[in-house]
Amino acid sequence: MSGNVLKNKNFLLLFIGALCSNIGQVFYTFSVGLYVLDISDSPFIHGVYLATSGLVFLLATPIGGFLADRLNKARIVYLTDYIRGGIIIVSGYFLFSYHNLTVQLVVLFVTAFLLNVLSAIFNPAASSLVRFIVEEEQLQQAQSYYGILNSIQQIIGIILAGILFSFLKIAVLFVLVGALYILSGFSEMFIRYQYQKKEDALTFNTMVKDYGEGLRYLQGQKALLLVVFGILFINFFIVPIFNNGTTNFVTYYLIDDYLFSESITPKLWAALFSCFLSVGSLISAFVLSITKDRGNYGNRLKRWLFVLALIIAAIPISFYFLVIIFNRLNLYLLTFSAIMFFIGIVVVCINTPAGVAIQKIVEKDKLAKVQSLLTIGSMGLTPFASFLGGAVISKFGLGPLFIVCAGGILITSIIIGLSKQISTLGAGVNNGEENIAEME
Repeated sequence: MSGNVLKNKNFLLLFIGALCSNIGQVFYTFSVGLYVLDISDSPFIHGVYLATSGLVFLLATPIGGFLADRLNKARIVYLTDYIRGGIIIVSGYFLFSYHNLTVQLVVLFVTAFLLNVLSAIFNPAASSLVRFIVEEEQLQQAQSYYGILNSIQQIIGIILAGILFSFLKIAVLFVLVGALYILSGFSEMFIRYQYQKKEDALTFNTMVKDYGEGLRYLQGQKALLLVVFGILFINFFIVPIFNNGTTNFVTYYLIDDYLFSESITPKLWAALFSCFLSVGSLISAFVLSITKDRGNYGNRLKRWLFVLALIIAAIPISFYFLVIIFNRLNLYLLTFSAIMFFIGIVVVCINTPAGVAIQKIVEKDKLAKVQSLLTIGSMGLTPFASFLGGAVISKFGLGPLFIVCAGGILITSIIIGLSKQISTLGAGVNNGEENIAEME
């Protein structure tokens, strides 16, 4: 180990920038989701909003991966943060000035479109930049620190978002979020790495050629492809629980007399659920940050995906017994909080080995576009899932949604667990050395 990765100036600047922008993103995502449901009073419109945002992000992701492999990654990162900050502040002005429901919804949908395009450009550059500014043996530590960062910012950001959303106008929150993005861009401006400009022109044909190479490369990484397909269906079933289910639960079930109703608003309970998840993630990420990279990425993923499925299964079981049958809403609030805590622990145990395996296996010059392809592959159904989640809740209620989602996750985890191919993920990686052998 070559010392603590935070001693690396470039990584520290990226880390600080991520702290500012991600807290802003937590504020924005939490507040806007609740605000759309509040002003429309429609789970269906809320689902359409989530689905539209996810679809735009996925469609724009190939452009982001292409640009990140050919342009200065650090420049992409800080420019997109500056632009996102400006867009959010301008949107806050429109929300403050125009109170018509239709105008506000149009502003929110247009803003979501622009921000998701920019996020699709930002994410491949930011994630692949880590490989260029840290040493190979520091990758697990870097991934773990990002896990710690994400957990801390979720805890702080969501609690603050819940409090601020309860007491401040949405326009004020937008200005605050925009300022955080601008601060992030300022930190990232000073990142330096060895950038080699490519001579090929930035054309559509070049992008198609690049992605053709990326797809051919992935065809030789069969274990990685199987993991992506598995996570695709895990995400399809888990997204409606978190994006649609939690928001609709606090909106329609926490009405009058519930646990700590005198001091905790329904919106703040939604924030607390996410905070319990983040506390679990924080503990798990901290343990991994001080643990030596053991490799064996495929088997670790299989074990933890099955554990995740068992934990998710507790959501519909507890919902029907404690809310529907016995009307023990307060006990369900505590139970769901505990479930979220354990989900947080497990999610980091899944994401960290998957992230490290990708960083080590994929060649540097293909990393951004391969990561964008993996993003599309693993999240391709999430917009459809958000749309279906809103429609199912509107038609059948929360219970059936929880049952279908938990069952789908369990079946997917079993199928992944039975795959011998996934066990070979990262088989050629040892102590930070790149895997240059093709997986069979």
